[in-house]
Amino acid sequence: MKEPTRAARRAHQQRMKNRAMRTMRLWALRPNAPVDPRDLGVNASTHCRPCACWMCQAKGREVPQPRERAFDHPELPDCG
Repeated sequence: MKEPTRAARRAHQQRMKNRAMRTMRLWALRPNAPVDPRDLGVNASTHCRPCACWMCQAKGREVPQPRERAFDHPELPDCG
């Protein structure tokens, strides 16, 4: 099978970064939220599915898992 050209690889990488940026802004619940370039690259390369290791989940250690949160936990977004 023929290898993709440099232009095709770059187009694919840009498409994945755009998708990751849209997903990250949806997670933030703000359409114009600033996005950290490092987090954008990580999410683009993992297709917005980070693993569960301690290095990938280091920022969320203070927030309990969803099943362990109370209904009125302050970290939950306000839907009303």
